[in-house]
Amino acid sequence: MSLATALVAIAPLACSPGADAASASLEAGRWTGEVEAPGALHPIGVEYEVARSGTTRESGAIAVRSLDFAGLPPAPGRHVSWDGRTLRFRWQPQRAERTCVLERQDGGALVGICGAEGVDDWRMRMLPPAREAEPTGLAIQAIARGEWQREASALAMVYAPRADTGRVDVRELARRVEQARAHDLALLEAENVARTLHVFVIPNREAMRELLGRPSGGYADPMSGTVVLTDHGRSTGVMRHEIMHVLSMHAWGPPAAPSEWLREGIATWAAGDCQRANFHAIAAHMLQRGRLLPLDELFGNWFAHPDLITYLQAASLVEWLQSTHPGALRAAWRDGLPALSTATGGTLPELERNWLEYVRDTPPIDDALWQQMDDEGCG
Repeated sequence: MSLATALVAIAPLACSPGADAASASLEAGRWTGEVEAPGALHPIGVEYEVARSGTTRESGAIAVRSLDFAGLPPAPGRHVSWDGRTLRFRWQPQRAERTCVLERQDGGALVGICGAEGVDDWRMRMLPPAREAEPTGLAIQAIARGEWQREASALAMVYAPRADTGRVDVRELARRVEQARAHDLALLEAENVARTLHVFVIPNREAMRELLGRPSGGYADPMSGTVVLTDHGRSTGVMRHEIMHVLSMHAWGPPAAPSEWLREGIATWAAGDCQRANFHAIAAHMLQRGRLLPLDELFGNWFAHPDLITYLQAASLVEWLQSTHPGALRAAWRDGLPALSTATGGTLPELERNWLEYVRDTPPIDDALWQQMDDEGCG
C-alpha cells in the first residue's frame, strides 16, 4: 500500500454578517469523509479539523488533511470561507489547484464539488464530529457492494458476508480486532486513537480483486479507518499489520517523506513474525545471500524492489531501532531522515553499520524457509 499525504494549511474562516447564528455554526472538531476521484480504486478518506466553531459572531480555523495514491507533496490551502451554509476553500492536492464548494445538508453533512479547469471534478462529502463513527471512504464502497452481518465493539465495527453466516463468528472477530488494536497501540506507545475501525473480512483474494481491482491479502484506507482482510480475517499477523496502518497515521499524524520504509516497516513489525521466523533472522539470511539492500536504496527507491525484501528488511530495521534508540521511530516519522540521524546520535552510514553488525550476529533462517515465504507470504 502506498499512500502520500497532502495537507491544507490552517486559514481563517470569513463569515458573512447577517446570517442566522444558530444555523451558521460550523462545529469545532474533526470532520471525516471522502473524496470520489475518477480513476481511484475507491473513495479516498479525508479529514479536516475546525479549530473552533465558525459562526457569524466569531472566526474559526480549518485544516484539511487527506491521503491519496499519487505521491502528493504538502499542499497549502487558501481563501477559506464559511457563510453559515456554504464552505469554500482552495486546495492543491495535485498539480491543479481545486476550488471546493460544499453545501450543508440535513443532518449536518457538507457535500459538494472540488473542481479545477481542465481536470475532472472530485466529489467531496464531510461528516461533522458527532457522526465520526459512521463509515466513510473505502467502507462506503465495501458496504454498497455486499450484504453484511455486523458486530460492534468499543471502537470497531466488523463486517462479514451474510452468505457466510454460521461459518464466520463475527463476535469473535470483533474481540480479536480489539486485541490487535491494543497490541498495535502498545507498540506505538499511544494510549488510544479515537478513530472507529471498520473491518471487513472476505473469503479470498478474488473477492479482494472484485472490491479493489487487485488480489492483495489485506488492505487499509487509514483516513477512513477501513481495513479489509482476506481468508475471513484468520491471520492475526495480517490483521495487526493493516490495523497498524490506520492507528499509526492517527496516533502520529502524516509521516515525513520518504515514508514507505517506515510505514510498512512498522506495520510488518506489528505482525510479529513471518512464518514464525523473527525479522532479524530473516535479515541475516538476506545479508548472507546478497539480498539485503543498502539503506539509502531502501529509503529512496522502495518500489524498485520486491515486497518480500523491502517489507521484511524494513521490519528488522524498525525493530532494531525501537530496541536500541527509543523515540527514533517517532522522530523519523515526524521529521524524516535528518531526525533519525539526530535520534540515533550519528550519521545514516553509522546507523547502517551498527544495524548490520547486529544482523550478522543473528543466526539466519535456511533457504527452505525463505522459499516458503516467497511462495506463501508471511501468512
